[in-house]
Amino acid sequence: MNGGAPRVDLAFVAGDAQAESLLRQVAGFHGTPLLVADPAGKVVAALGPPGWGSEAPASVPTDPETAAERGLCLRAVVVYDEVCGFVAAAAPRGRGGEAARFAADLVASLATRQYETESLSKSLLDVFEEVNLFYGITARLHRIGSAEGICATILDRACEIVKAARASILLADPHTGILRVVASHGIPPEQAAAIRVRPGEGITGRVMETGQAILVDDAASLGGGGRKADERYASRSFISVPVRVFDPDELSGSRGVSGPRGVLGVLNMTDKVDAGPFTSGDMKLLSALASQAAVLLDNTRLAGVEREMGLARTIQASLLPQGPPAVEGAEMAGVCAPARNVGGDYYDMLALPGGRAAVLIADVSGHNVGAALMMAVSRAALRAEISRAEGPEEVLARANRLLDEDLARSELFVSVFLAFFDPASGTLSYASAGHNPAMLRRAGGGAAEVLDAEGILFGVSREYAFERKTVRLEPRDLALLYTDGLTEARNASEEMFGEERLEEAFGEAGALPTAEIPGALLSAVDRFTAAAPTDDRTAVVLRAGTMDPRR
Repeated sequence: MNGGAPRVDLAFVAGDAQAESLLRQVAGFHGTPLLVADPAGKVVAALGPPGWGSEAPASVPTDPETAAERGLCLRAVVVYDEVCGFVAAAAPRGRGGEAARFAADLVASLATRQYETESLSKSLLDVFEEVNLFYGITARLHRIGSAEGICATILDRACEIVKAARASILLADPHTGILRVVASHGIPPEQAAAIRVRPGEGITGRVMETGQAILVDDAASLGGGGRKADERYASRSFISVPVRVFDPDELSGSRGVSGPRGVLGVLNMTDKVDAGPFTSGDMKLLSALASQAAVLLDNTRLAGVEREMGLARTIQASLLPQGPPAVEGAEMAGVCAPARNVGGDYYDMLALPGGRAAVLIADVSGHNVGAALMMAVSRAALRAEISRAEGPEEVLARANRLLDEDLARSELFVSVFLAFFDPASGTLSYASAGHNPAMLRRAGGGAAEVLDAEGILFGVSREYAFERKTVRLEPRDLALLYTDGLTEARNASEEMFGEERLEEAFGEAGALPTAEIPGALLSAVDRFTAAAPTDDRTAVVLRAGTMDPRR
């Protein structure tokens, strides 16, 4: 271009029936009005979703910050590095921003073709066809759930738009980074399947490594040695764009590519059917398509992760007690609330031989899937030892030995508090593996007693003699086991809930039915923090009951 702004009339571009229809589709799809303005900010077209009847302003600010203050998301329409106007959406964030981006790209694409071909009517018809295909791709892609299906759809329609003879999309292996072809056009399937490209190798590897598109006008000038297998099919021109989420300014050309962050793969095209060269307009269009593919590929991956995490949470929840066991003279209840889909907290309530009951609580360091898996392993070990050990200290010692190797490999630790209760004698025996002390409230009132015992975390030392302590419970006495997710929960002022507030909440909840006490304690913590929890929270209670004197 030889200086000066491109002679582009956005009023004409946006006012054409087909262009207006497409812009209305964008407005309807994103649920926000669109304003097209000239370089001075004068609104030349206003298009809204179905049912929109508001009066459009005469002008919009040409400064993004001023526009944001007026509730507008502003995007420049750039043609050959010159601002030819603006598109504004009536929302500064979310879908409004996405609508402005798509609309600005659409208008810029229309205007660029108008300028390049110097034939306004022919250019508009060509661009309308391309944009129709682009939004047709978008509609179809939202119904496809696999990476291969998304890439195949993108590639087929991209070849139809750009009229390429051969093309491929390569995605990187998430573990090795090696690129392999997942969709191809005009390349023998057996040859496409054999292609492997490392980051940095050839043009494709360079695009993957840098995140920057490359346009080659004369492929022969590169020679065969400088190109990978999928690039050697090019005899005239070659274009390669990264499959990544582009910033709107990158797509419009107003700002350079930011780098390789978030690159999932590469889209390659070689040789146009009409033997013409690829243009900068082709690069922008393919970059937009590749960006849309990247968003959907990432969403598909995240949806799969979310499904897997939901399944993991269901499995983990199934490992918790579905209700208290029936033990005469003992009432038990518990609740576990992970901070995320899965967590490292665990509690259990068991009926033991001889009419005894057992309650335990455990906390694995971390709040991720690894902690959840270790929780399941710890549960199995503890349950196995509870079934054959005489006292809680023996259970902890044996389980600690069993878990030591696994904990060392995973670099995790587990804290446990375990108590056995014999309703016939009223004896509660307990042991701790580095866990928070339990609390005991007597039926007759008074301050809560602290139940603590010497013990270290599982995973610190394979051989350790845990301390056993005992206390006698009278009918209606109530014991509480809890994790530090309750006491270390913080409010907006960074104050911790702490043991004093927990003791107070425990005293207030003591009058409730046993089954309601754990939930009441978590509710007290929620009221204090007034925010989503950052740590798993678990509480389990045991209340001494009365025995049938005839037994």
